[in-house]
Amino acid sequence: MLHNAFAAPLHSSESRDSLAICSGLIIVCFLLIRMIRGLYPELIVLIPAAIMIVAASLFVGYLGWYLQSRPETDTRPTVSTETAVLGARLLTVGGVYAIPVAVAVGITAYTIVSGVRGFLITLGPTVALLATVASVYLLPAALHVAATSGVRPALTRHAVSGLASGSYFFSWVVATTLIVSSWSLQGAISLSTPAAIIGAVIIAYTHLVAVQLLSEGLSRSRHSFS
Repeated sequence: MLHNAFAAPLHSSESRDSLAICSGLIIVCFLLIRMIRGLYPELIVLIPAAIMIVAASLFVGYLGWYLQSRPETDTRPTVSTETAVLGARLLTVGGVYAIPVAVAVGITAYTIVSGVRGFLITLGPTVALLATVASVYLLPAALHVAATSGVRPALTRHAVSGLASGSYFFSWVVATTLIVSSWSLQGAISLSTPAAIIGAVIIAYTHLVAVQLLSEGLSRSRHSFS
């Protein structure tokens, strides 16, 4: 599983093209972030913000295509409206799954700022941590269903069934570690330096590896429960 996932973004010309396009989309987002910082709070900031949303949707759409795991087809994702719509679907589901995390973190922040003492000061961060881990663990399964069936089926209980398996847990741990590590590395790099380009390539590569791992883990997990 690991060898195939790490080799997948480089094993063919189509895969390398996807890696190059994903890297380019991330670089575009980085440039637009710098532009947004310079233009804020002017209303014209909405133009680069809208372009960045489209670029992010395309990037997520590419990831969503590989998350679907369609080895029977020879087609590959392209920079198209279809890919952007797929990315928008995944971002919508991701936003829904972020709500309980945001609520838990908000309540925790409120208890800390308001000076609450006692067991609540311990309970709040614990609940926030558990909500975050649960949401992140279930999210890939929901995104897989969103990519294949749409937003509404992805928000049902059936979408996150069959995840209590070692294969999915292993793929989730490795994928999460790769994604967090790549963004942590990027956080230490200034967007105004050439090193940001290398960071963008690393982010694109690790995300493509992560979706390959998650796709395989989901496939094995659901097959074992079927």
